[in-house]
Amino acid sequence: MGAIGIEIASELGLRLEQWRSEQGGRRKLPDAIWAEAARLARRFGFAPVAPVLRMNAAELRRQSVAPGPRLVEPVMPAAMASARWR
Repeated sequence: MGAIGIEIASELGLRLEQWRSEQGGRRKLPDAIWAEAARLARRFGFAPVAPVLRMNAAELRRQSVAPGPRLVEPVMPAAMASARWR
């Protein structure tokens, strides 16, 4: 993951530990924490980031691919494409 990645993940890890200590017990993590953890995991890898944040790597991966808007490439109808390139 590299020193910079560990440092960034450690900063989030400290905020995450503070949140955990304030909650007292198992609570659902806020979406903002999941989003930041997922962003780090996509950049540095799920396996290296999860232990630093004390998160389950499989759950982190699942959270990072949560349903959302998908990019759809428009397709030009064949009739229009052939007429355009004549």
